[in-house]
Amino acid sequence: MKVNYTDMLAEFGIGSAHPGGFSKTKQMMMEIDIQETMTILECGCGTGQTAAYLQQLYDCNVIAVEAHPMMAAKAKQRFAQNQLPIVLLQEKIESMPLGNESVDLAVAESVLSFCQLDQAISEILRVLRQGSLMYANELICTESLRPEEKNQLSSIYGFTSLFTESEWKKTLLGLGFASVVITGQTSASQLQHDDGDKGNDMMPSPSISPTSFATLQSHQQTMNLFGDKIGHALIKATK
Repeated sequence: MKVNYTDMLAEFGIGSAHPGGFSKTKQMMMEIDIQETMTILECGCGTGQTAAYLQQLYDCNVIAVEAHPMMAAKAKQRFAQNQLPIVLLQEKIESMPLGNESVDLAVAESVLSFCQLDQAISEILRVLRQGSLMYANELICTESLRPEEKNQLSSIYGFTSLFTESEWKKTLLGLGFASVVITGQTSASQLQHDDGDKGNDMMPSPSISPTSFATLQSHQQTMNLFGDKIGHALIKATK
């Protein structure tokens, strides 16, 4: 049985698989003026850690979208255990059953690089109110990669986009955002020495397949190989 990277994360139930971990999530949210009257969309909520945090801290309306069945099931479990009135949609970001201009803020953490980007951004722009923000913590290439390097990373992780900072900005502006600001570029090798990236929020499945352990090992080896060539950055894109 072949287990891809997302399947592995789902089996282990890792809540903060995105770069920088949950401490980076909290830093991101502190930079935004969030009001309890706002509707916040989390694109690709995983096991629901960020969505739960937003609802508990700000008592705002939270919509969590997650396509992966196991991830969505674990998010549903988290929300129920904490009695959180979060709307959970097991849907793809590329086709969300939400009204036009119904969202005040969209959050994405290590998600867009796995999507059909044109369709996902089109949907995010459709549901965002005019002047609203998409705030993303996303994969970034710290240098231009050779085609064979992109193929290697895509085969391991399922990436659909491998962009440098300038390529992210050009792409998002081209897809319709009015402004794009990218900050905090950090390489994967730098993150390996960052204690804030060590998450401890896990909802593991009762049994973990051997292939998931092999996929995790492959991920660790790949990070050692590409640690100075890829990383993450924070993207603020305004409609």
